[in-house]
Amino acid sequence: MKQIYCIYLTKKTSQEELLKLAEACYRFTPLVAVRAEEAIFLDMTASLHLFKQATLAQRLLITARRFGHSVRVSNADDPGTALALARMGFRDPSQLPLTALSDYASPFLPLRMADAVLGKKLEKLILILTDLGVLKVSDFLKIPASALASRFGKEAVEVSMKIQKHFFDAWPAISFLKRSAKNWIFSKPIRWHPVRIWNLCFLPFAFPWIG
Repeated sequence: MKQIYCIYLTKKTSQEELLKLAEACYRFTPLVAVRAEEAIFLDMTASLHLFKQATLAQRLLITARRFGHSVRVSNADDPGTALALARMGFRDPSQLPLTALSDYASPFLPLRMADAVLGKKLEKLILILTDLGVLKVSDFLKIPASALASRFGKEAVEVSMKIQKHFFDAWPAISFLKRSAKNWIFSKPIRWHPVRIWNLCFLPFAFPWIG
């Protein structure tokens, strides 16, 4: 079973500030992902045994506070559930409201950025189902796939399948680590001093095994 932790910022921040916090989370796991402006995901499945699970969430909270962020931390076995729990402050996935469908549909990128058309379709779906008395994600899962497909299209079926963990979104690349490494290496130009060049030329004579 996967162990996905989500750090959700209660106030949106710049992508630069979010990346700084994400890089600090690299000490916990190499699998870190960023949701633009508002959340960070950590896949702790392989590295959880290195930490005390009872205190890991508290350590993530402390790390975020050091960067000046107020956050909520949650964990689940998939990114969508972890995001929805952290965003809404719930602990029990069975109590998640229907509005959490958008988190399952696109956990790593807000729908307005990932797929605005899908976002509008989900908004319409949520309104219709709410009028029909379907108020929770757990109620949504009781609707047969055939009924969802005929009434709301394939998008509703795909969201249902994601919630039931039949498939997941691909874990996004950790591009901020490459960016940080590049900045660290090339942030300052290399200045060669004549004395330093002479010292380098002298090394093979002083230490023959180098040459």
